[in-house]
Amino acid sequence: MNSSDPHLEKRLVEVQRRTASRVVLQDQFSEEAVAGVDQAFLGGWSYPEPWCSLHLFVSLAKPARS
Repeated sequence: MNSSDPHLEKRLVEVQRRTASRVVLQDQFSEEAVAGVDQAFLGGWSYPEPWCSLHLFVSLAKPARS
């Protein structure tokens, strides 16, 4: 396979872009989830937002199916 193949280069850039966007989202939701879980165990929250954030983070962290 030729490394200067434009189709291959375009595909690589797209994969890198998607990977980078997932990492940013996972970092954002992981911070919210950890803060929410800490508050829940301390008894500081009486509504389900931290668990929703945790569920969303876990969903985002799962590998995409091909």
